[in-house]
Amino acid sequence: MRIEDLTAEAFLDSLFGSGSPVTWYLGIILAAPADDGTGYTEPSTGSYARISKTNNSTNFPACVANSRTKLLNTLTTFPTASAAWGTATGVGFFTVSPYGTGVCKFYCPFPDGPRAINSGNTPDFAVDAIQIVVI
Repeated sequence: MRIEDLTAEAFLDSLFGSGSPVTWYLGIILAAPADDGTGYTEPSTGSYARISKTNNSTNFPACVANSRTKLLNTLTTFPTASAAWGTATGVGFFTVSPYGTGVCKFYCPFPDGPRAINSGNTPDFAVDAIQIVVI
């Protein structure tokens, strides 16, 4: 089933940029979650930590009409890896901060494919590089 654009965008706007939850925690995902948000894998070593983004309209401005897409409108930088984190497949959105806990509410695979994160790398994502899409 497919929903029409306005409904998809209203759904995204109700979750991102709305203030509820107050904070989204972003995590590097090595293995994608199952449909119920469980079964994902995150790095567990090398100074890895989820990062927080306040759920406001600065970080998550309104969807562009007919895009079905919400953009993260700020630079997103994770801690520098002090050991290899593995090969990341995307970014996950969580409502809790400790890695390995909670359900992955949204999973955004990297559009350009998996990325190896080695010791000394500082994973970062440019403005609008992280996109949440309702298909």
